[in-house]
Parts: sequence; structure tokens; C-alpha cells
Amino acid sequence: MTTDLGPLASDFVGLETSYRTGRRPRRRHYLDSAATTLMMRTAQDVSLEFLKHHGNPHTTAHSSARSATAALHWARDVVRGFLGADDRYTALFMGAGSTACANRLAFSLARSRPGKPLVLVSSMEHHSNDLPHRRHSTVLRVPLATAGQAPGAVAMDRLEELLARHSGQVNYVAVTGASNVTGLVNPIHDIAELAHRHGALVVVDGAQMVAHMPVRLAQPDPRRDIDAFFFSGHKAYAPGSPGGLVVKTQLLAGCTPLELGGGIVRDVTESSYALDPDGEVREQAGTPNVTGTVTLAAALAALGQVGMEAIQAHEQRLLAHALERLAGVPGLEIYGPTDLAAAPRVGCISFNLRHMEHALVATALNDDFNVSVRDGCFCAHPYVRVLLKESLQELEIESLSALEIEHLAERRRGMVRASFGLYTTETDIDALVDGLAAIGRQEAHYRGRYDVDAHGARPRNAGAAGGAGAALFSPQAALEAALGRRRAAVGEPQP
Repeated sequence: MTTDLGPLASDFVGLETSYRTGRRPRRRHYLDSAATTLMMRTAQDVSLEFLKHHGNPHTTAHSSARSATAALHWARDVVRGFLGADDRYTALFMGAGSTACANRLAFSLARSRPGKPLVLVSSMEHHSNDLPHRRHSTVLRVPLATAGQAPGAVAMDRLEELLARHSGQVNYVAVTGASNVTGLVNPIHDIAELAHRHGALVVVDGAQMVAHMPVRLAQPDPRRDIDAFFFSGHKAYAPGSPGGLVVKTQLLAGCTPLELGGGIVRDVTESSYALDPDGEVREQAGTPNVTGTVTLAAALAALGQVGMEAIQAHEQRLLAHALERLAGVPGLEIYGPTDLAAAPRVGCISFNLRHMEHALVATALNDDFNVSVRDGCFCAHPYVRVLLKESLQELEIESLSALEIEHLAERRRGMVRASFGLYTTETDIDALVDGLAAIGRQEAHYRGRYDVDAHGARPRNAGAAGGAGAALFSPQAALEAALGRRRAAVGEPQP
């Protein structure tokens, strides 16, 4: 496939990583970007340059500290601009991804709006946009619309019904912008308009949106604004970076921070303390992850240079190719509607090969075809159960005990997921499809090679699976090699 994305599409660390399958090493086909993307080399270069000036930002007494402080302000400006957030919004960085941001919002909004005890959470959420709200509020579930025979995006009529029934009692609606299981996209601005009409806010998990499609939090009609949006840097080509939270500043005004510590106070005495009035300061106790924050902002700035519209169009072409080719694999079931015009998606497809456990399929794809996919329930157990609609009547259970039936059901309670990044090509998708077709044709062969249970698939002997015996990354070996290079550089003898 030709691409109009320019050199950025190949600007990633690890694209040429190879593992041994069979008798020779072959380049991996990395299709697990919904979990973690590869590192953008441009962002890594900016990070390394910053490290030459690294310092703690909590002072302006020396040049390195001033550099770190300026870098943080730059990163906040970049993130707000990338997400179309105006000066009504605050940008914060916290934790290792979306989870810390969701917990912060759930804690703060429950306390700042105590007269609104309810939170509406969609049935397609990742656990990070579900469990924090359960801890701090009473959660009501928003069901999904039906697109043909498959559950689709959030059911807007049911959402409106719930908002009307509990008008004035709903604090906020928590919804994913794009599902990490199916890639299905929710109409977040329509949801915001409905929520605001009934005095509720809208909180969007943007982890699967931010690197895949344009996002504009502030809208010409403020009734369609997004109130809070969070995402994970490690899903936006910046592994090692924090989570990002962009939220309307007024929503955090006067809230007690979730964490207390250094860097967020104006004064501390033996018996009291005074918090800094600046929300961007007050919300981030301790030494911030400046290096990760700079890396994240650099990645987003680079994406912005290419243009998110172009990136989205490229990904949609890949999706169309993948769905067309996967439809030709015998016995393959894709979850969620597949009409991209009627049910928009980002580059994420979950599926199963009929009668084969997801762990067996994913492991065989890795070991024989060097295709890296994920399997399981993807931290979205309720949604996966809705999609599977698993029925034991389809299994051959007449001769099995109750315990054996339960073990069999557990092994099949999940799916395989292929997900795309900026670096994904048709060659990667074709390797996935060809591998699935081969595994389906040779089911008995693969069952003979692996033991499968609820914990995964393992080769029955060390030589049975090529990839399983490949030389993987060893931190200790890498450390020893790096130390050896340093000794050689200064002429020291090797130990």
C-alpha cells in the first residue's frame, strides 16, 4: 500500500525486530497497538535531547530547572492544542496511563457535586473507565444499540431515557470514545449535548482515539463540549510517558487533590498546610515525569504535523482491507458490526476461529507466523461477555463433567484482537490473514502441539513451537553488553 503519511510511518523503534520461526529469523508483524504502541523515534530523539538539560522543575534557580519548567508548560500547550481545547481547559499528566486520570476524575467529581450521586457508564468500557466510578458513585449501565445482529455503539435513545428518568441526579456520563475491543466509535459530542441538557457532565476515555482520529474537545456550540478527556501516552507512540487528562478547569476548582506531597503547596506548618491555587500545580504532587511528558507531547506534535485527518483516512483504508480479507477466512467470526459507513471504527478488530480457543490461535500466530496479537478479555470483561453471547449448547458437552464444562467455557471466554498503528501495513494484515487460514486448516496439528487451559497455550515440548524458543530480550544481557561497551570505550579490561 502506498501511503501519504511521509517518513513518519516508518519512524518507529522496533519495526525491524525479528524472532525465529522455524529455522530462520523473520520480522515480526506487530498488531497489538491497542495495548501499547511502538516508540516514535522522533519523540525519542526529543526526549534524549531534553535529558541533556534534565532537572527538577520545582525551582527557577538554575538553568536545568528552568528548562524542565519550560518543557512542562510547552507539553501542556501542545496537548491542549492537539485536542482542540481552549483556555477553559487544564492539561494534567499523571500515573502510567488512563487509569490514574479516571481515578482522579471519579474522586473529584463525586466530591465537588455531592448532590448528584449517579454516574452513567456504557456497557463497552475498559475497566479503567468503569471501576473508579463504581468506587465513588452509584453506577447505572447504558446499554448498546443493535446493529444487525451485533451490539454496536452506545444506544442513544436508552441514554436519553436514563438521563430523563434521573434528571438532576446524574453527575456525569462516562463513555469510551472508541472501544479497545472492537474499535467502534461513539458519538461523543452527541452524548455531551444530551448529558448537558439534563445537567450532567461527560467524561471520555480517549485512549483509543487520540492517535487514530481528530479530536476537538471545545465545540462551536458549548453544549457539545467534552468536559473531561483522558488518554494513555503509551498508546500514542510514547512508551514510558504518563497519562494525559484535559479537563475544564472549573471542575477541579476547590477540589482536594487525590494525592498530597511536595510541589503543590504554598506553605506548610506543624498543624496546617495551604495548597497552591494554580490547578495545574495543585493536582500534581511530587516530581513529575518530565521526560515522559516531553516525549508524549513530541509524539502528538509530530502527529499534528502529518494531520490527524490523513492518519485517520490511512487507517480506514487498512481497516477496509483487513475486514475484506478476514471475511474470507473459513470459520472466522468478527465481533461488532463491520459496515464502516454505518458503524465507524478505529483500527481494532476482535475475532475468534470457531471451535478454537483464543489462546491457542494467538500463540500459534506468534510462534509460526511472527504475528503479534493479543487474546483474552482486554480488561473489558462485561463487554466481551455481551459480544460473545456464549452458549454451552454449541459445545459438545454430553460426555463432560460439570467441572470439565466450566474449564472448557473458561478457555473459550475471550477472543483474539488485532490492532493497528501508524506503522501497520497491508503486509502485516496479509500475514495475519494467511496465518489464521493456515491454523484453521490444521486445527488437529496445533492441538497436538499445545496444551491449552484457562491460563493460556503452552507448547508440549520446547522444540514444538518456533517462536516459543526464540531468543527474547534479556535486561541482564543488555546491561552487561552496555557496560562492556563503556569499558571498551575507556580502555578498561573486561571482567
